[in-house]
Amino acid sequence: MFVEVSLKTGEPVACVHVEGESFEKRILQTGITDRGYIQIFSGLSEGERVATIRGCQVRLASMSTSVPTGHEH
Repeated sequence: MFVEVSLKTGEPVACVHVEGESFEKRILQTGITDRGYIQIFSGLSEGERVATIRGCQVRLASMSTSVPTGHEH
């Protein structure tokens, strides 16, 4: 017997462009999810620029002063 399980962990967040290279992490209140679209109740305003979560992680990593083990470039 096989089972496919999907678990949501944590709160949904978005990285919103503030100015220049500055981003602000915001907690979102979401609703219906359908075919790749997600209803947003709060946390974003119309017209704001949002980075993907990967883009936010790259920016946060670039601000870090430590180098992960095994990375020597």
